[in-house]
Amino acid sequence: MQMINKVSSRFFSHPADVPLSATDAAGVLYFGRLFDLCHSAYEAALKAGAKPLRAYLTGDIILPIVRCEAQFKQPIYCSDSLRIDLGLGEIKDSGFQIHYHLYRVTEGDLLCATAMTHHVCIDRHSRQRVSLPPELVTMLTPSP
Repeated sequence: MQMINKVSSRFFSHPADVPLSATDAAGVLYFGRLFDLCHSAYEAALKAGAKPLRAYLTGDIILPIVRCEAQFKQPIYCSDSLRIDLGLGEIKDSGFQIHYHLYRVTEGDLLCATAMTHHVCIDRHSRQRVSLPPELVTMLTPSP
């Protein structure tokens, strides 16, 4: 797998409010729900791209997540207003990483958590790795 590029600049920003249903009895975000927030931001980025989101769901390629990680820096509470910044990590011929930075906007953009998802591009039918579509690479790569 040959690396195309490695960047870390933001390519998309998404607002999110933490619902009560995402928190535990203490009103703190349940750890697994962090990925729900991140994935919602990822979906919003895809929707904002040139290709309709439905095309990614019905086309010949799929983009499963094969690895993910997260780190909490501060508690995230019910009703917190967040800004989720998405940045491109490593991008290769058939895969890419998205880095997420979650900021509490009501506290001067306090960094509360970071996360990463590693996606691979595979053929829907053969389940073999294939090259990323050019329009996806363009969407993920910030303009200079």
